[in-house]
Amino acid sequence: MVNSKLDDSIAYENERLNKLLKKRDELDRKIKESKTKIEKYSLLKNNQQFIILSDSLVTAGVNFDEIITALSSGNLYTLQHKIESSKSNSSTVVSGSSFK
Repeated sequence: MVNSKLDDSIAYENERLNKLLKKRDELDRKIKESKTKIEKYSLLKNNQQFIILSDSLVTAGVNFDEIITALSSGNLYTLQHKIESSKSNSSTVVSGSSFK
């Protein structure tokens, strides 16, 4: 009689354990799915920021290498000068072309 109760308790706990393991597998799958989506959205956000930066650089008349060089050397004045020169050259062209 005692063995029968113990066997029932063992069977019950095994069944309970299997249900919990199944739930954990489902949760692990959902967690992995969420992490994948977060990574995807982060990459999309970074890509959008890169496009905005790239467009701004084209407008400013500089490229990534010039920015990296300026940051590495600590000489941001040269970069600023180039941006200002580029802006004044583009405004001269625009104002000059409007008179033609």
